[in-house]
Amino acid sequence: MSNLFPFSSKMSFKAAITHFGISLSVVPMYLGEIAPKNLRGFLGLVPSIFIGTGVFTAQILGLHELLGKEEYWPLFLSVVVVPTFIQFMLLPWFPESPRYLLMEKQNVHATITALKWYRAKCNIQAEIEEMQEEQRSLSSVETLSVWKLLQDKTVRWQVLTVVVINIGMQLSGIDAIWFYTNDIFENAGIPAPEIPYTTAGTGIIEIIAGLIGCFSIERLGRRPLMIGGFAMMGICSAGITVTLILQVHLPFMRYISVCCVVGIIAGFCIGPGKLLYTACYRTHLL
Repeated sequence: MSNLFPFSSKMSFKAAITHFGISLSVVPMYLGEIAPKNLRGFLGLVPSIFIGTGVFTAQILGLHELLGKEEYWPLFLSVVVVPTFIQFMLLPWFPESPRYLLMEKQNVHATITALKWYRAKCNIQAEIEEMQEEQRSLSSVETLSVWKLLQDKTVRWQVLTVVVINIGMQLSGIDAIWFYTNDIFENAGIPAPEIPYTTAGTGIIEIIAGLIGCFSIERLGRRPLMIGGFAMMGICSAGITVTLILQVHLPFMRYISVCCVVGIIAGFCIGPGKLLYTACYRTHLL
C-alpha cells in the first residue's frame, strides 16, 4: 500500500482541493469581482497556480522518504488542517466584493469602503457608476427558468459556449491520464522506485503551464488559450494512442508516450483546466 501512496495521495488531495467547488468556482468569481478590469484574467487564474502548488507539495510529501509510508497516513492527511485554519482566521477580515455590495445589497457606503480597501489608486466614482449602469441593465432582464433559457435566442451562443466548454472538459481524458500516469511511466522503462519522482515532475509541469497561462491571458485572451490548450491535448491524446499501440514493436515509442503525457497535462493546465470557470463566469457577465 505504501508504494501506491504517492499516487493515491495525489488523487485524493487533488479531489479534495479542486473538486469541492469553493476553490474553482467561488474563489475565481470573488477575485474577478474585486479585481480591476486589466487584472481580472490574471487574478482569475491565480488560484490554479496555488492548486498546482498544493498538488506538487502533496506529491513531494507523499514520497517514501518523507510521509509516504503507511504509518504516516494520518499525519499526512492532517496537513490540510494548517491552511484550513489560516483561512478561517483570515477570511472573516476580508470585505465583500464591491459588486456584490452594490448590486445585491444596495449598500453604496460599504461599496466605497471596499473599493478603497482593494484599490490604492483608482477612480472609485467611475467604477461605481459602471456597476450601477450594469445593475440598471440587469434590472430589466427577466429571470428565466432553465427551459426558457435554452429557448432564448439572445443568449444562445453564451449557453452553447458554456455547454461546449464543460463537455470538452469532461471528455478531455485528463483524469484517465492522471490515473494511468504510473503505468505509462512503467511501460516506458522507468524503474519502479523512480516513478514517484517522475510523477512529482508532472506537478512541476502543472505549475509552469499554469504560470504561462496566467501571465499570457491578458495579452492573448481566453479564447486562444482555450483553443490552444484543447488542440494541444487533442494532438497529444492521438499521439499517446498511437504510441501505446506501436510501443510493442517500436521500443522508442515508449519515450514518445511519456512526452505525450507531459503535453496533455501542459495543455490542460494552460487552457481548459484553468480557464473553464473563469470563462463561464465571464460569459455570465457578458
